[in-house]
Amino acid sequence: MNRFFSVLFWVFIFYILLIIVSNLVGLVTFGRGLGDIYFLIWIIVSVILSICLKFFVNKFDAFVVVVGMLLSIFITLEISIWRGIEYKWNGHIFLY
Repeated sequence: MNRFFSVLFWVFIFYILLIIVSNLVGLVTFGRGLGDIYFLIWIIVSVILSICLKFFVNKFDAFVVVVGMLLSIFITLEISIWRGIEYKWNGHIFLY
């Protein structure tokens, strides 16, 4: 079971890093213009905290994975349906 949580954790980290790089390149946006920087900082801090919890407190594997999955769902909603007013949701995740 511990290996399962470890694999899910690294999938979460890969997904978050993919979102960060896509936002910096300009493929994905949160729709808030310069306000996207706020979301990137928030995401980076949450990833650093989850990595610290993973490696320094081994008892919270399931907790970190559950929080990571909830964070992934929130981020996916923020880049799609809950996108801000500057780039409204048009049915596409990637900007063309």
